[in-house]
This record gives sequence, structure tokens and C-alpha cells, in this order.
Amino acid sequence: MSGPSGAAGAAASAAAKKGFLPDALRIPTKLKSYAERAEWLPAGAKRVITHPAGPLTIHFWAPTMKWGLVVAGIADLKRPAENISLPQTCALSATGLIWSRYATQITPVNYNLLSVNVFVALTVCPTPTLPSPPP
Repeated sequence: MSGPSGAAGAAASAAAKKGFLPDALRIPTKLKSYAERAEWLPAGAKRVITHPAGPLTIHFWAPTMKWGLVVAGIADLKRPAENISLPQTCALSATGLIWSRYATQITPVNYNLLSVNVFVALTVCPTPTLPSPPP
């Protein structure tokens, strides 16, 4: 017996062709194919939408959400120096530098990932506390 037959076999075959992803997770693929065929869409917008690291992929949204670390690093600039964890800021700075290098080595080069990691490395980079000017 090679497998299910009849209606059950047809349903299993259709599920195998479709894959395990629910239809909601297939929307970016459908939008991308629609954008490729859309004649009314300007060429620049079509290039951005269909790019391998474009807004219809995780390669766009993960670095975009990482900008929250940059905002948190900028907010930490107003905190007293004794409240800032030196090991944490060193770790964030190092990971920012490491992932900046990685962003230039992958194909396609992900400039969104590169820029966010450069800013993460720079905003949390430990700097010496300068004395405040005399009044």
C-alpha cells in the first residue's frame, strides 16, 4: 500500500503541495508576485517591494524593530552614570559592531541591518563621564 487513496489521498496531496504554512503567512509572497506584475506601480517602488531584504521579508522587519535599542540607548544618555551597566553597554556595543560587519558580508547586503547596528554600537558605546562645567 503506497498511501491513502480517494478523497483523503487528494487532501493529503494538496496539503503536501501547499506546505505547512497557513494562508495568512503566504500573504507576503502573494503581495510580492502582485507587485512584480503591477504595471501601475512606479519602478522604484517595485524595486523596493520586491527586493530580497524588502518590506515583505523578515530581513526588513527585524532590523526595523531593533531601532528600539537605539532609542533606549539615547534615553540612557540622560541617566546618571552610576545607573548604567558597563557590561551591558559593552555587550551591546560589541554586538553592534559584529552585526555591522555581518550585514556587509551577506547577500544581498542589508543596509537597514547595517545602519541600525552602527547606531546601536555608537549610542551605547561607553564614554568617559566628563565633569560638568562650573556655574
